[in-house]
Amino acid sequence: MRTIRWSVTAALLAAATASAQEVPSAPGNRHGFWTTVGGGYVVARGTCDICGEDPPYRKRTGLYVEIGGVVSKHVLASGEIFTQTGTLNQAEVGQNHVRVTYVTSQLHWYPRSAPAYMRFGFGFSRGQNTFVRDGVEQKEVTTGVGIMFGLGADVPLGRKFSLSPIASWYMGAVGDFQTAAGLARSVSSNTWIVGVGLTLN
Repeated sequence: MRTIRWSVTAALLAAATASAQEVPSAPGNRHGFWTTVGGGYVVARGTCDICGEDPPYRKRTGLYVEIGGVVSKHVLASGEIFTQTGTLNQAEVGQNHVRVTYVTSQLHWYPRSAPAYMRFGFGFSRGQNTFVRDGVEQKEVTTGVGIMFGLGADVPLGRKFSLSPIASWYMGAVGDFQTAAGLARSVSSNTWIVGVGLTLN
C-alpha cells in the first residue's frame, strides 16, 4: 500500500510540475493547474464468497474530486478521490452501511487534442462497513487495489470553467471483510458512474 500511495503522490507532483511549465498547447479547455469537482449516477455490484451467485446491482450517488495539470498537448496527469455509499440488506450478509472509496493516479489522453478523452487510473480502493452485531455497532475498514477506465469530454463555459461529463468503470479488491453475517472472503466491487463535473482551469 505504501508503494501505491507514493505513486499517487508522484502523479500529483508531476501534474503540479507540468502546470508550472505552462505548456502552451493544452488539450481540451484545460491550461496549467486545474481541478474538477463532480458527481453522478452510480451502479455498484459487490461479490464475495457469501454474497450468492448473482449479487444485485445497486443504484447510488457518487462524488469525486480531481486535481491535475498538463503534461503535453495530448496528455493530462491527475489524482482523484471518488466515493460512494449505500446500504446492503441481504439475508447472506445482513444489514450493512457500506462506503467504497477509490484513490487513483490518472492519465487523460486526448486523441488529436479533441475535447473528448480517455482516462486510465491505478491506485487503491478502501472499503468501510458499519454494521450491528449482538446489539453493538461495529466498523470494519480494509484497503486493496483499485483500477479505473473511462471516457470524458470538456465543454467550455468560458476561459476559466468547463463542464466535464464522464462515464467510468472502477474495480476494487479489498480481500476479507467483516459483515453482520460474519466474515465475507474475497470481497471485490465493480462500480459504474455516469456523471458531470465542473472544471476550474
